[in-house]
Amino acid sequence: MMRSLRRTLLLITLLGLVLSGTLINGPLAAPPAANAAAGPASLVKDINTGQNREYFGSLPDGFLTIGTTTYFTAQLDSTGSELWKTDRTANGTMLLKDIVPGPDSSLTSQLTNFNGTLFFVAGRPAGPSGLWKSNGTNSGTVLVKTVNPTLAGTWIADLRVFNGALYFLASSPVNSGTYDLWKSDGTANGTVLVKQVGASLAGLVAANGLLFMAAGDASTGVELWKSDGTTNGTVLVKDIVPGAVGSYPSDLTAVGNTLYFVAPNNGNGGLWKSDGSTNGTIPVDLPPGIRFPTGLTGLNGALVFGAKRYVDLGADVPGLWKSDGTTAGTALIKEFDASIVTAPPTQSLNGALYFNVADSATGLELWKSDGTPAGTALLKDICPGPNGSGAAALTDVNGTIFFGASDCSSGYGQLWKTNGTANGTVLVKAIGTSNAAYMSGLTNANGTLLFAGDDGTIGPELWKSDGSANGTVLIKDLDPDAGNSFERDPPSFASIGTTVFFTNNNTVGTQPALWKTNGTANGTVMLKTFTVSGSTVAPYDLTNVNGTLFFIAQEDATGRELWKSDGSANGTVLVKDIYPLYLTTQMTILGSKNSTVFFTANDGVNGLELWKSDGSANGTVMVKDIRSGPGDSSPGYSVMLNGTLYFMANDGVNGLELWKSDGTANGTVMVKDIRTGPSDGTNSSAFWPTVLNGTIYFVANDGTHGDELWKSDGTANGTLMVKDINPGAGSGFDLYVWPLFTLPDLNGQLFFTANDGTHGRELWKSDGSANGTVIVKDAVAGAAGLNPGAPVKLGTNVLFVTNFGPAPGELWRSDGTVAGTVRFKAPAGASFQYMAGPLTPLGASGKAALAAYDGAYGWELWQTDGTDVGTTLLQDIADGPASSAAQYFFTASDRLYFTADDITHGYELWMLPYAAVTPATPMVTLEGPQTQLVGTAVSFSAAVSPASVQAPVTYAWQASGQSPAQHTGALTDTIVFTWNVPGTQTITVTASNAGGVVGTDTITTTIVPPGDVTPEQGGSVDFAGATITFPPGAVSEPITLTYSAPAGPGHPLGGGDRLVRRFTLEAHTLSGQPVTQFLKPYTLVLGYDDATLAALGVAEAGLNVAFWNGSAWVDLLPCAGCGVDTVNNRVTIVLDHFTEFVLIGGAARWLYMPIARR
Repeated sequence: MMRSLRRTLLLITLLGLVLSGTLINGPLAAPPAANAAAGPASLVKDINTGQNREYFGSLPDGFLTIGTTTYFTAQLDSTGSELWKTDRTANGTMLLKDIVPGPDSSLTSQLTNFNGTLFFVAGRPAGPSGLWKSNGTNSGTVLVKTVNPTLAGTWIADLRVFNGALYFLASSPVNSGTYDLWKSDGTANGTVLVKQVGASLAGLVAANGLLFMAAGDASTGVELWKSDGTTNGTVLVKDIVPGAVGSYPSDLTAVGNTLYFVAPNNGNGGLWKSDGSTNGTIPVDLPPGIRFPTGLTGLNGALVFGAKRYVDLGADVPGLWKSDGTTAGTALIKEFDASIVTAPPTQSLNGALYFNVADSATGLELWKSDGTPAGTALLKDICPGPNGSGAAALTDVNGTIFFGASDCSSGYGQLWKTNGTANGTVLVKAIGTSNAAYMSGLTNANGTLLFAGDDGTIGPELWKSDGSANGTVLIKDLDPDAGNSFERDPPSFASIGTTVFFTNNNTVGTQPALWKTNGTANGTVMLKTFTVSGSTVAPYDLTNVNGTLFFIAQEDATGRELWKSDGSANGTVLVKDIYPLYLTTQMTILGSKNSTVFFTANDGVNGLELWKSDGSANGTVMVKDIRSGPGDSSPGYSVMLNGTLYFMANDGVNGLELWKSDGTANGTVMVKDIRTGPSDGTNSSAFWPTVLNGTIYFVANDGTHGDELWKSDGTANGTLMVKDINPGAGSGFDLYVWPLFTLPDLNGQLFFTANDGTHGRELWKSDGSANGTVIVKDAVAGAAGLNPGAPVKLGTNVLFVTNFGPAPGELWRSDGTVAGTVRFKAPAGASFQYMAGPLTPLGASGKAALAAYDGAYGWELWQTDGTDVGTTLLQDIADGPASSAAQYFFTASDRLYFTADDITHGYELWMLPYAAVTPATPMVTLEGPQTQLVGTAVSFSAAVSPASVQAPVTYAWQASGQSPAQHTGALTDTIVFTWNVPGTQTITVTASNAGGVVGTDTITTTIVPPGDVTPEQGGSVDFAGATITFPPGAVSEPITLTYSAPAGPGHPLGGGDRLVRRFTLEAHTLSGQPVTQFLKPYTLVLGYDDATLAALGVAEAGLNVAFWNGSAWVDLLPCAGCGVDTVNNRVTIVLDHFTEFVLIGGAARWLYMPIARR
């Protein structure tokens, strides 16, 4: 039986396959679950139980002391490189602020004291840097201004305090690769552009009341400029090399009021000086044959520098020189052993010049000079003989010079000091004795020496010294983590069945290894360690090829080669030593077909070319020498489509182009020479191929349109540009746009980030046609752009995190429409300060995992379903505000594998089980009114569920008495029908999409004649002057009304009453069932005329209406809403039932309660 109001019919036909909750060419994908993670996450195994940290440590650097506080940067696995402070005690040494939360670094640098406040530069690695300041507290460490928020890769350099302001150079948004001059008073509004000058990074140097720099434009090239801090006062000093070539001044150095620098000087040495005027900018001629001045330094009012005397080709003699700025006052101090390749660098400390000289007798040792030949001599042969001590990082602390060196009895972890004499040059302390020990960053912190010292065990950490051995101590081990299994390289993952394979390179000492796990500690076993000396690389490109694991690994005995594993230690073997001891970093796995793996290799004869292997040595062969001879064709950036490998390669004739291979030499051919000739049609940094609906999409450049979206069906004619997104030579894709290979398909479309040159970097979509390749939404108006990160598909939406730009660290979702592209989570206070990827869908759970930073919990594992309320912390792995820095996500068998540090075990492998959700059955639901009046338009709606059904959906409508109709659209549809005759009508809708029929639903509606009453609309009927009006909701189903007026008085009336009118009201459903009681009162209006009343002798004021209750007449007046209208001659009553009624008159009635008449 069909239902009358609504009825849901289940799926009739379902086409397509459901894989991990994602429908492939069908209507169904799993809907979101209320709670995705079954959890909790747990440590899989503490693989590295030791503390193999000798190469790591926190790397303190960039020390700056303001007052009693010294600021510096340090790098932890959980925070990246960030800003720290110390009062030179362990308790007073702490992280000041994790500016880019989690393991990413803020690139904090250029710490500068401006009016007693710390100013510095920080920013995200791929985004623009900004000017920051700090008062020494976390809350007081704030961004002053991001000078170019829309320019990815913007950098700020050369912070200099000058004339009461802070000056700096910032990347120019106009002239790529150059810098503009800015200044700041420490506020956002006071941080302003002085002038676009096209500066190089030769530095900002103050001299003679002016700020000098190397800058220029297309007309002059890079020359010497000056600035007084105003736009008009920022001008070219002198065009030393006339024209557009430029002299590129370098080594800008102030000595007194004179600026010295190096620039071309017609063969006269290249030394110049300037007082800031054109005429005062003149060369300082050096004697003939003296050239290459370097290491310019002021010493007691004179300029001291290194230079070379030309003797013969390759036989220059380095020497130390000084000058008072005149040719006559420029003289040699001392020449050194001709075996020195470069002139000695110089450093002026405590009124003397200290520098290193490497001669044949002593090796590289520390020298000292007072600026005279007689006062220039070896300070001390710290490492006797020709080896040299390698003195470095000289620092003056209250008249004592400290430096790092080695007396050759141990490593370079020796702290030395000198008072400027040989006897006063002594070892303070050897902080480490191994070759791994060293020190750097020596600085004077209010009379105490601070430095980064590595004792060869814990890595470089924060040390201090008072100049004594006992007073040279570690202040604090900033990174005291336990041994880490994942520290150098990201792990590579692959799964075969329920077994997950992974790599690390910090297992046994520093040796890389291949592991497997079933998610338990006992099931986590090492398959093989790879013996590698020096710089190590973990195995990579783990690939499941028909149940066999292939990967690339490196060993000392073979170099980098192709390996395979059957999941056992004995079955983990080298496939073939193609090129013994070869260590190319370009060797990579490209794809697989059946049991064959494609990869790149170099056999020492043919260069880096395309190879294939079936897992045997004999079956491991080169497919084709694409670039004939020893040259490299460098195949890369590949996808598989229908058993064919598509990739980028260079045959030496046509440049980098799109190629394909079926695994044979003859079947390995260029698809198309996109950019005709030897120029590259594909870009090694922006090729990014992906496959959608049997078509390859990628980024290419034909030499006319820039880097744009292309597609290919594997033929030359079928390889064409989809759309010129950034019209003309501009590129729609650039280095900071996320690549196509991360793109999900949603409703048959690609989603990606692109820049059309007008709207900035925004989310785009494409159906493969030019007209269908459009910006989804201009989320940030103007050229700034939203800068979306890599999108992932979740249900019927794509989710992404914004990167650099005006709104970094926001979570957005999009269904491909303007209205459906919205931010659903933004950084806001301590509750959720920052978000970052990678967003990783958790199978069919309807959730995605991500790493996010919370002020209360640090950088931890979170989940999201694409809503604010559904974005929640999954687990606080490192308790409290500490960060576990969860990262490197991999999903397999309803489990999320990742690396994290719980502060106890170091960086190890963790696992989170998540719940799969039973997919909802697709259906279509039809709704409409139960009844409607004849001739009235009736609207019906159909809705397809769940929301994961793929649009477009086609709706086929059929209704009795109506013409069939068909609509195509989204997951809802409406239609309007009109019937002109009463009766029951049947309406049916069938919904289908590319996957087949989604479902069918049928309902009925009853069309009732005019005058009757319906539940939805009520009704009004007039019967011979008796008007009956029902409000909506008075009846539960349609009724018809009957009015009858029998002759005669009927039941006897009371004494004195006279009959004016007698009638009966009846109601019936459409099926004939009587209705006497109603859900809401109706209104009855009876008309009369004065002549009738006069003939009957009835007084108008005494009129009343009475109803028969089965035994007596009951008066209705007075009652609420009732009354007699003597002006318009009508009586109105309100009641909720039907029976027999009389309109009567007679004596006036004085009672105000109904009277029963007997």
